[in-house]
Amino acid sequence: MLELTIVDNNRSITTDLMIDLTSTIVDYGKRLMKFKFSKINMNDKAIIKNVCEYIGTNVGLNSIEMSWCQLKADNLLRLAFIMAANPYSIRSVNFSYNNLNLNSKSKETNEK
Repeated sequence: MLELTIVDNNRSITTDLMIDLTSTIVDYGKRLMKFKFSKINMNDKAIIKNVCEYIGTNVGLNSIEMSWCQLKADNLLRLAFIMAANPYSIRSVNFSYNNLNLNSKSKETNEK
């Protein structure tokens, strides 16, 4: 089982770096079965777009953890929709310690 785990305890990973990393995962991570991101700010439109694209195209992915990623309700909803479109591959999901307040929107949504 191929697994990618990134935990940023120091909060030093930038948004630009996460955009590049998630884009690379879309292009080259087809054999990943599990990915875990923790304590990384992933509440960015481009990052979520890349993660959703990856989830939608990788049928071998069976475990996702994105805890403490500062995800807001609208981005969590996007992730839920893409996982619901392929309900048989993903067996484990952890979105703990993100903001589930439905009145809270991501930065990109508020700017529109």
